[in-house]
Amino acid sequence: MEESEREDYLEAIIMHSAEGHGAGALHLLSGVLDRSEDQIAADLADLEESGDLKIGSDGSVTLTEKGRATGESVLKKHRVLECFFTEMLGMDAETASKEACEMEHSASEYTIDKIGNLLSGSGIRCRGRRHGMGFIERHSQGKLCNLNVLDDFDEGDYLKVLGMRHGPGGGRRLIDLGMIPGEEIKIIRRLPGRSVLVLVKDSEVAISQEIAGRVIVKKIPGEECQ
Repeated sequence: MEESEREDYLEAIIMHSAEGHGAGALHLLSGVLDRSEDQIAADLADLEESGDLKIGSDGSVTLTEKGRATGESVLKKHRVLECFFTEMLGMDAETASKEACEMEHSASEYTIDKIGNLLSGSGIRCRGRRHGMGFIERHSQGKLCNLNVLDDFDEGDYLKVLGMRHGPGGGRRLIDLGMIPGEEIKIIRRLPGRSVLVLVKDSEVAISQEIAGRVIVKKIPGEECQ
C-alpha cells in the first residue's frame, strides 16, 4: 500500500468516525473511499499488519497510537490547506477540497504551521471537520468582511495583499500574477471602467473592477513596499 493511500484510510477513519461501527465500518468506508467492501477488508488487514489499527472479532476498527497520530496529522493538513484556499485565495469549496486532497500528502508540518500562522494573523482560524458547517471561524477583531479591498484605494497607494473574498473566477489568475497573501503592491493608476493598474513584482498588471472589489488589502507606508 502506498503511503498516500495509507494516509487516506487513516484520515477517513477519524473524519467519519469509523471506529466502533463493528462490521458496519466496511460499509461506511466503502462509501467514503469508493471501493468494494472486499477491497476495504483487504486494505484494513494490511493496515493492521503495519501497526496502524486493530480489527476486532466483530469487524470493528480501532486505531493504534501510531495510526491515530498519522490520521490526525493528515486531517489537520487538509483543514489548513482548504481553509487557506477558500479564505485567502478565493477558491470555491469543491476546488479547494480537491487541491487540499492532492497536497496534504506532500506538505510538511513546517509548511502547514507557516500557513496556519498566516491565517491566524489575518483573523481566521480553521476548525471542525471538512465539509461540515462552521468550518471557518473568524476572530472578532479580524473579520475579513470588515477589511478594505483594492478598489477602495487611490493611485500611488502602497498596499499589502491579505486575501480574497469568495466569488466566481479571479483566484487562479491572481496567483499566477504573484498576488498572493503577503505580497506588497502599488496602485499605478485607474483605468477606464474602474479597472486598476498595479505594480506587482516589478510588473504592471491590470485588474478588473470586479476582481479589485474582492482582493482584500491593507495600506502600508510607501517606504515599506519593496
